[in-house]
Amino acid sequence: MTVHHLHLHHQPFESVRSGIKTVESRLLDDKRRAYKVGDTMVFIDRENDSDRIEATITNLHTSLLFQDLFLKPQLKGKFSKESVKDLIVDINQYYSVEDQEKYGVVGIEFKVKL
Repeated sequence: MTVHHLHLHHQPFESVRSGIKTVESRLLDDKRRAYKVGDTMVFIDRENDSDRIEATITNLHTSLLFQDLFLKPQLKGKFSKESVKDLIVDINQYYSVEDQEKYGVVGIEFKVKL
């Protein structure tokens, strides 16, 4: 199994720590295409890179656009925010619609290791 390192801003990192966030959304680029169920993800807090959380990938959900991903009924309540509109505004700061259409997107569902 492979270990993947993901840097998160402090607030989403804390949402992972508290158990609110159990799906991480990313572009489905070549790096993410290598992710497999059972792999380990290490979340790293961008404010303190020694603060880390280990998790196991339990499912991978793909879509063309983040909006489609955020609207999947089985993922409701698993992101750091409840409002789809707020999620879209946040994600569009990092990923253009053109890149979403080019690569697709993935929701990486995980369970934090205790």
